[in-house]
This record gives sequence, C-alpha cells and structure tokens, in this order.
Amino acid sequence: LQQRRLDEADGLLKKLPGDLEPIARRLHVLANRALIAELKQNYREAASLYAEISKLAGKTAFGRRAVERQALALGALGKTDEAFLALKDVPISETKRDVEALTLLNIYLTMRSKGMDSVLGEWASFQANALPRKDNFFYLAASLIAEDCVRRKDWRKAIEAYELAYSYASVREDSFRALNGLIAAFERLDDPETASRLALEMLTLFRGPDITPNFKLRIVSMLCRAGRFQTALRVAQSVLNDASLPFKVREDVYRASLDLLRTSGGASEARALVDSYYRDPARSSERKMDLALILSGENRYREAAGILTTVAGETSGKLRREALMRAMDNFYKGGLYKEALAIGDSLRKEPEVDPNVLFLAASSSELLKRRSEARESYLEYERKAPKTPETAERRANALYSAGLLCVQDDEPEAAKEILLRLLKDYPESFFMEAGSYWLIHVYYTLGDEINAERETWRLIERRPDSEYAYAAMYRLAKHYSDMSGGDNKAASTLLQLVKQDKHPEIRARALYEMAQLCIRRGDHVEAEACLHQLERDYADPVHQAWARYLRGDSLRARNLFTDAQAEYRRAAALRPGTLLAQAALGSAADCLYAEASLQNSPSMFQTAAQGYQSVLDLPDLSREYRAMALYGRAAALLGAGQEDDAFSEFRKRLYLIPPRQAKTRTIEAYWVVRASRELERLARKDPSIDRIDAAISALNWLGQSETGDPRDLRMRIRSLRKIQTKPIAQENVEQ
Repeated sequence: LQQRRLDEADGLLKKLPGDLEPIARRLHVLANRALIAELKQNYREAASLYAEISKLAGKTAFGRRAVERQALALGALGKTDEAFLALKDVPISETKRDVEALTLLNIYLTMRSKGMDSVLGEWASFQANALPRKDNFFYLAASLIAEDCVRRKDWRKAIEAYELAYSYASVREDSFRALNGLIAAFERLDDPETASRLALEMLTLFRGPDITPNFKLRIVSMLCRAGRFQTALRVAQSVLNDASLPFKVREDVYRASLDLLRTSGGASEARALVDSYYRDPARSSERKMDLALILSGENRYREAAGILTTVAGETSGKLRREALMRAMDNFYKGGLYKEALAIGDSLRKEPEVDPNVLFLAASSSELLKRRSEARESYLEYERKAPKTPETAERRANALYSAGLLCVQDDEPEAAKEILLRLLKDYPESFFMEAGSYWLIHVYYTLGDEINAERETWRLIERRPDSEYAYAAMYRLAKHYSDMSGGDNKAASTLLQLVKQDKHPEIRARALYEMAQLCIRRGDHVEAEACLHQLERDYADPVHQAWARYLRGDSLRARNLFTDAQAEYRRAAALRPGTLLAQAALGSAADCLYAEASLQNSPSMFQTAAQGYQSVLDLPDLSREYRAMALYGRAAALLGAGQEDDAFSEFRKRLYLIPPRQAKTRTIEAYWVVRASRELERLARKDPSIDRIDAAISALNWLGQSETGDPRDLRMRIRSLRKIQTKPIAQENVEQ
C-alpha cells in the first residue's frame, strides 16, 4: 500500500476474514481498504467502508477520522448534503489537527456545492495559518479542492491547492502526483518557464518508473515553449542515451523532440540532436533528410531541396522516393514550380507513385498558368488518391480547383460536370460552399436561370449562415432586379440579406442594392431610409462614399441637379483616385449638362464642358470613363453653340478604339456609336465635304465593328454622297 501497488494490496486485504478479531485489527483492514478505494477514486465504495468503520468505532478518535473521510468521499461524489449530515454527529475535538481537518473539509464541501467564490476568505485564512504536516487526509482534501478548481478552469486556485497537497504528501507517489498537477496548472496558465522549472526539479527529486520517456518528452515540450532549447536538448539526449530503452521508444522520443526543437526556434539544437542520434555512418542519408527537414522549417527551401536530391541520387527504393517527394515539396514551397514539376515527372515514372505527387504537380502547373495541365493532374489525383477519410478534403480540393480552372478557361459545361461531382461526392467538404457558389455562376453563364435559382436556395438551406450562401443570394437578387417584373422578388431577397448580421459586407451591399432598386422604382423615401442605415452602420469611407453616390442618383432622378452635384462631389472626396471618384465626378458633369439642357443655356453648357474636362484631367482615368467624358465634352460644346469644335471632338471619337475591338470593349464602343450618330446628323445639317467624309467614315466604322446593319449602312452612305456639296474654288469666286 505504501508503494501504491493498490490492486495487490486490495487483493491481500480481501483474503482476510470479515469477522477478524480483535475489532481493532478488523477496523485496520477496513481503513486500508477504504484508503485504497479513495486512491483509486472509487469514492462510492470508500464512503460505504468509512460508514461501516464509524459504526464499529463509535465516538472514538478512530470513528471521528472515519466520519471525516466518509464526508470527504461523499463530497467527491457531489453529495454535499449527505456529507454535512454525516458530520452533524461527529464528536467535538479540540486538537489542532482535528480542528484544521474539519475546517479544510468544510471549505471543500462548501466550495463543491457553491463554488470557490463562496469560501475565498476562509481559503486564504486556512493557507496562511495551516501548520506543516504529513497527513493523508489533508493531502486528499487539498487534491480534491485542486481537481475541482481544474474542472472550473480556475488555474490560480488549482495551483494554490496543489502546492498545499504537495506539502501534505506523506509518500513519494502522492508528492509526485501533486507536483505533476501543479505543473499542468502552470502549463494551462501559459507559464512554461515555471512549469519547466518545476519539471526539472522533479527529475532530481524522483527516480524510477515515474520518470518515463513520455514524461521527459513532456518536459522537452515545456522547455521549448519557454525558449530553453539547450536544456531541452539535454533532456531529450538523456532518453536517447539510455540503452535500456527499446529502440522504438528512443526513436519516437527523437522524432517528437526534433519536431519540438525545429518548430519552436531551436534550429541549432535540433541539428545537435540529429548529430547525436545518427552516429552510425550507414545512416548518413537519414541524417541528411532530417537536416533538410530543419532547413525547410527555416524557410530555406532551395537548400533543403538540394540536400534531398543528393540523397535521392545516393539511395534507392523507398528512401529515394521519399527524398524526391520531399524535394518536390520544398521546391514547391520555395516557389520553384518548374523544378517541382521536373521532379514530379521523374516520380511519375516510378513503379509506385504517391498520389500527392499528382496534387503538387497540379498546384505547380496552376501557379505557372498551365491551366490545362493543372486541371488534368487535379482530376487524376482525385481518381487515384486512396478513398479514405484522411484524403477526403484534399480530393474535394482537387475537384474544386479543377472546376474553377474550367470556369477561368470559359468552359462552363466542363465546370458544371466537375462541380456537380464535387457536391455529390463530398457534400460535407470545406469546399462544398464555394463549389456551390461557382456552380451557380456556371448556371448563369449557361443561361440556365432555373437551376441557378434552385442551387442558390439549396445552398442557403444547407449552409444558412455561410458567406457563400449570402453572396449567392445577393447575386440572385441582382438577377431578379435585372428581370422584367422581378423587382418584388429582388426586394424580398435583399430584405433577407439586410436582416442578417453575420456577414456585414454582404449586408452593406444589400442595402446599397436595395436603395438602387428603390430609386429605379421611384420610391425615394425608402431609398433614403436604406442610405441612412448604410451611413449609420458603416462609418468607413468606402460605404459612406457609396451612400453619397446613390443619394446623388436619387436627387438627379428628381431633377435636383445642384444638390445631386454636391453629393457626387462629396462621394469623390471620400474616395479620391478610385473608380468611384471617377464615376462620381462624371455624374456631377452629367448634372451640369442636364441642367443646361433644361434651361437651354449656352453658358451653362460651357460650364458642363469644363466639368467633363476636369474628369479627363484625372490621373489614371479608366478607358470607359474617358470615353464617356470625351463624348460628354463634345455634346456640351455642341450645346454651347460651338458646332465646329463639337464636330471636331466627335470626329476624334472614331479613333478611340479600332473597329475589331468593339465586341470586347463594349462601353467605349457605345460612346463611339453615339458620336457616329452626331457626326451623321451634323453632316446632314451642313453637308460640306469635310463633314460628309467624317460621317461616311463613322458609318464605315459601324460596319467594320459589326454594330450596325450592313444594308442600312450602305443606304445611308449613298444618301450622304448624294447630298454632298462641292467646294467652290477660290479663283472662280474672284472671277
């Protein structure tokens, strides 16, 4: 029993007869059996045995001690009311030991039922005044207090209780257990320095079976967390140098210690560990591979890969394949994708190919923009990887990546097939949500709006709080908004997005879209309510600028051009240098033009032309906004009565983009088409050779860009040629 060989002790005690005489010997047997039950944490049996002892011993000192321990066992079972009831009839004792025991017992039982906060004063007083003693009851009570504090995650109080338990421990095993609990509490407090100091003390205080290799490995972990790498190295080496330990045990401790040292910053100590472990020249290749592992942890991927390729050149079989695989991984991590692919090609020729080679090759090809190769490698990996729970997520990743590459390559049918397989085979994968979102995108691309809508609602049903689900819902709302008669559906969907608060950015976009929808429907009161909410909930310049811009749209729709201009300029000021600023200043110029048109004021048209010019003067102006501003300036000059200047500006627009690029640069092409119409109108108004030639050039541009009906264009060109007037030579005028 003193050696804590509890099962053997219990077996011996149970062989004794139950009616052993004298009674003192029977009580001694029962007390030892109860103690064993306590130490094995079988508190139900302990409480029962102590109750039997108290009946036999009566109101003697022995009976009193039995009642104390019975109450302690009942408290451990959570039966604090029964424990207090048992203590009710305990004989009064004036000895310091018995008074302290009863005080500690009351602290434990009250804390167990009401929490540590209910006994903080009593606990502090007890610690300050407790006399030093070696007593198993006090040790057990303090240990139970510590365990309860651990359950409540009150690590500070657990430390106090374990320190007290350590001071009471009367046998080596109890001291070890209390100190071990103390170390664990300091670890949970994230105090590896104190934890490792105590653990090192345990190495000097204790010997024998308690100081296991795993316990030493735990000390290595604490020391690494505390940054004490040299000491950690010495503790690890003490295990490696113990020839009495099996090879497998030493190998496991070496591997774990190496990982702890290299991942926590002890690279030089990790190298020393490798050198001390591999003393046999026959294992030099394994030594090099571990040194490469350390280099990899230091982000020295090229050096690591170089060592590993050397190992591959001097070995064969499984070790060679492993070295090549790790070299490929290091080349990949180091951004050397061509080198990674070269090793991958070599590994694919091996009789046994690790499927991870295929995944790394796919990822390398993707990063090298070799999308077709990447897609095939991803799909090959998904086919060949073992169908185990451990590989499921990577297999799903491969399908998702292949599907996304098809989307990027504008192959929607192939993307649809792959993404549907992803959702069918990996419904619980991390990539399911993103895969659903891109499948919805593919359906829209294919014009399959029914399946796009169905998949959107399916995603929302499966992952109601997912950002992808809300993004898909936002896209659905946009789709409804663009549909004829879809405004009500759009508003209903947007309202759901506005009400959620898990994804603030999507909610902000929904408020913006809702305000835009209200403006289009002419409901400016509701639009203003959405904009007010946007401004109130999102104080950053981006969202404030959105709100200002849309308020400008609302005011412009009501012909409140002066107020609209002010809002547009405020939006531009909030986001200078951005596309939004360019759009806002362009819209402000549009307001000037609209107001000039209402009043038919040449001077106001002149001001509008200056507004468009201020847009053209912006640095890094986008091509689309430049095309808009150039057209707007020409139209404003026309309104100001500067017809020749306007004609010249419209003519320049023909050379804004080549006709063959009209299909890919549609917004710019739109403004060229409008300029062409103005050129033709001005030519018919004043059919001079210069204007007719410009108008015919414009119509030819329309024909070459395929933005007009060829037959209609030919008829209009012939019509222009018929009304063309010849210039009168100067000499004829003089004659």
